[in-house]
Parts: sequence; structure tokens; C-alpha cells
Amino acid sequence: MLPLPEALLLFALHDDTGTVVSSAFLALDHTLRGAILAELRLRGLVQTRADGMMRLHPSPPEARLEPLLARSLALLRAEDAELSVADALTVLERGLPDLRELISTELARRGILGESTISRMGLPDDVAHPSANHEPEAALRRATSEAIDSDRDSLTPRLGTLIGLTVAAHLEEELFEDVDKAKGLADWVAEQDAVLRASREAVERVEGW
Repeated sequence: MLPLPEALLLFALHDDTGTVVSSAFLALDHTLRGAILAELRLRGLVQTRADGMMRLHPSPPEARLEPLLARSLALLRAEDAELSVADALTVLERGLPDLRELISTELARRGILGESTISRMGLPDDVAHPSANHEPEAALRRATSEAIDSDRDSLTPRLGTLIGLTVAAHLEEELFEDVDKAKGLADWVAEQDAVLRASREAVERVEGW
């Protein structure tokens, strides 16, 4: 399965144009940063507590990281030994201002996304990333849909986090037939997950709630 930041970005892009789904426009960067922290945690490189604090794992496994995750981990290593998840998201915001493009470029390098140019209101052409290989996203959609319909006790941390971030990015109507069920599951995950809670709070702030 793709890393969480890549999976979330694929969900957020229109397949044909490579532009971001309008409902996710303000929320996407905040949830992508949350996806980075969650991916580092899933790989045993950071730890989080229920009270919203996090630290680098004191005995991390040896891991060969993708460039984005390696860069993100380096940014966190330059900070205090322990910090809040909210502060960690801010560290990534400062250090990765071009986050969407970094992820899109990597997916394009592997042939999952393509590259095209689009014009925006007479401004110079912008680069977009339409889908070039639908199967990775299709597999993710199948997995998340099956997880929505399965017993919560069988939900894996990876799929639970991905569903929670998808809902936080306002993409539930793009992916799930039963939107209420998806939202309910996302709320349940957020009760246990400091990264998802902090990501949702960041989205709420930028959206003015």
C-alpha cells in the first residue's frame, strides 16, 4: 500500500485534470502533514501520546525512507526531544512549503501520475498531475470501502488513519457511498489518535471555525 501522504493526495486529485477537488482545497495541506506524521509513527519512528505530545522513537527500527519522509524526519530531529503534535505539524509547514508538489513529483516519477499544464485566469501555465495509472488509487479505494463496512475490531491502524484523514480533508463524499458511516468511523479513530485530532483542529482553524 502507498504511504499515507501519497494515498491522500491521490484521493484529492481529479483523475482527468490533476487539480485538487474543491472541497479539499483548504484542508489538504494540513491533512498531508498529518499523513506524514502518521506514516512516521506507523513505521516506528515517532511516538505519540493521548495528551497530544510526541517524540522521536528512542529505539527506532532501521528503515530506508522515501525522500519526503527522510526530509520530514530530519526537520523533526532538529526540534526539541518532545513537542506537541500541533507544533510538529507547524515544523513541517515551515520546512515543506511545496509539499503537494513534492508528493506529486514523486508519484509522477513512478508513473502513477502524469504531468500537464493548465492556465488559470490568464496567469502563466501551471503544472497539474492527472492520473496515469489508476490501479494504485483504485486498490486504495477498495481497501477503504471494505474497511468502512467491516468490524472496527478488524480495522488496521493504517486504514483507520487514512479514512480519518480522508474525512478531515472533506473527501468522504468523493470516496464513500455511506458518508455518515465514514464520518462515524473517522470520529472513532480521532478519539484515539492525537495526529488525526491535531490535523482536524488545524483544518478547523484555517477554515475559520
